[in-house]
Amino acid sequence: MRTTSVTAALLLALLAAPGSRALLAQDGADVADPATKPAPSVVTAEQRDAAIRRGFHFLDEEMWKLSEGGSPQKQYTIAVAGMASLLAQDRVGDDAGKLPSRKRELARARDYVVRYAGEVSALYERDAKKKRKKDKKRKSADSASGLPGMPGGFGTPSQYVWPLGVGGLFLAESAKRGSGKRDAVAGLREIVTVLAGAQQDDGGWGHDDARRPGMGLPPIKIPKPGGGMLTYPDTLLAASNGALTSLALGESVAGAKSGDAIERGRRFFAASQHDGGAWPYDPSQRVGAGSEAAGDLPPEIVERLGSIASALDVARSGGAVFALLSAGATRTDATVARGLAVIDAHPEWAGEGHGSASLAFQWSALLAKARGPETWSIFKRHHFARIIEQQQKDGSFDCACRKATFGVTCDTESIGGGTLPGMGSWDKAARVYVTAIHTLILLLDRSDLESVPEMPGLAAEVTPR
Repeated sequence: MRTTSVTAALLLALLAAPGSRALLAQDGADVADPATKPAPSVVTAEQRDAAIRRGFHFLDEEMWKLSEGGSPQKQYTIAVAGMASLLAQDRVGDDAGKLPSRKRELARARDYVVRYAGEVSALYERDAKKKRKKDKKRKSADSASGLPGMPGGFGTPSQYVWPLGVGGLFLAESAKRGSGKRDAVAGLREIVTVLAGAQQDDGGWGHDDARRPGMGLPPIKIPKPGGGMLTYPDTLLAASNGALTSLALGESVAGAKSGDAIERGRRFFAASQHDGGAWPYDPSQRVGAGSEAAGDLPPEIVERLGSIASALDVARSGGAVFALLSAGATRTDATVARGLAVIDAHPEWAGEGHGSASLAFQWSALLAKARGPETWSIFKRHHFARIIEQQQKDGSFDCACRKATFGVTCDTESIGGGTLPGMGSWDKAARVYVTAIHTLILLLDRSDLESVPEMPGLAAEVTPR
């Protein structure tokens, strides 16, 4: 998502909060310095559920206070929190029991996402009727509905690919579980309309669809490494992860039609993949034979660079493989096989994303869960204690990233506080966003996903870490 000071390093303008080192290992525990009280290696069901309850309490207090405009941080967060509330309805065994009902919060979040999808879809349908000619009389989309505009409220809807990407998964899961099914299916179909329309010429997705007048922010110039300027990329792998997932689930769950968009999306992921199996920030940064990034380097150097697994790229790759498998790819697909191999080799990097570490963490967790008990057990062993460690007294979470390498963007790491027009406090927005994602990840431990196809587990040759 873009802000008024966009850089290629920020996928989501979701904002920094004061760094805190509090540790809450269990419900009601005293706060301690992790340097003197390390996190437990095993998180119990009771600790998990206590953290979930506190996370929901914080979200219920703060989420709906977020500003509507400037960036779709509120829309994204509500979609994630809605899916968390949906999973919270499950009972997971006699010992763990049942969490307090979230029916009211679930319905409110679903209604919001459906309405949001409908309003963006209506603009696409209007645009199509006018054959993509700008409607001079178009009213401002920056209204009480929650459709985000440019910072300052200029009325241009923007960056809607992000919340509709995760919103489609939420609505698909709702429909499969029979929770508000009619509205969820209707919302999914609207999302397919938008995402099929927003697909770019190379088959991927960016923040929005600036090709269409009034349907996104225009292309902007950003500094080029080494000097000069370049145009911000039209398509981003992180945005495409959610878009292809929701497009595919809209077809499989809601029976929506998107023409050849899914096949074009799959080709985009195959063409963008590093030779080593992970995925870059955008297609121009792909490293491998014949790639733009290879330039005039000798083939042996290109081959070596293409095989190096970056923590940033591996974290991003969980969402890419999840999207491909949701869209009908299988383990035998060469693109999927290479992606799974690099992901399974480095499960510790799932939360080390660039732009938004929590975004990468969310999709990596969804993939680990969908692949079965063995991959989920590995994910839990690497990350659950760290998540619990990051919860604060008020129930919010600090970003669980570890900054394993240069370029990791920890969402709640302070960058000085402050506000942006139409967005409110960076600190609070980041904390609410991160809390929604971390609460959802904890809830995946209690529930299986019902809307996505069966996904392959560990390959026999991979040694679990």
